Amino acid sequence: MSLQVIIKAFRDAEAASIVIKNFNYGKAWDFNGVPSREYPAILVDSQPDWSVKRQSSNGLPTIKEYTFKAFIYDEYWTGEQTANSDQLEIKQDEVESLFDDFLSVVSASLLSKGYQVYTQGKEGFHGLFTTQGDGQHNSSLITVFQKLRIVAPANCP
Repeated sequence: MSLQVIIKAFRDAEAASIVIKNFNYGKAWDFNGVPSREYPAILVDSQPDWSVKRQSSNGLPTIKEYTFKAFIYDEYWTGEQTANSDQLEIKQDEVESLFDDFLSVVSASLLSKGYQVYTQGKEGFHGLFTTQGDGQHNSSLITVFQKLRIVAPANCP
């Protein structure tokens, strides 16, 4: 049940957000470059690493730890790209700030249920992905990646 609660916290944060337009629990290659997708968008990779941190005397897990790879994507239009020489850094800061705000909502939801949420230091990265456009769609996506470690005690919902 822990995994369902964690993903529901992400879905609920997206539903409550007026900025984040899309949430997907899946694989990056199913997500990248979909022209009809609304941005900014969040992706949580659907293959989290997990481990049992503590077991009861009957061998059942009492604490599970999940490590998720989470991404935020936003559009980076040609007009933005040519506005000034600092625009890439400005856009990356903007997207990173959106991601921090979104993750704080997810963390607050999980903390209220007894989960512990940790970011993996500064293991994130910024990316700029140029897509082959037909002139109608965005030419590039900015992404920010972050690893999240979530500890779920077995007695949590």
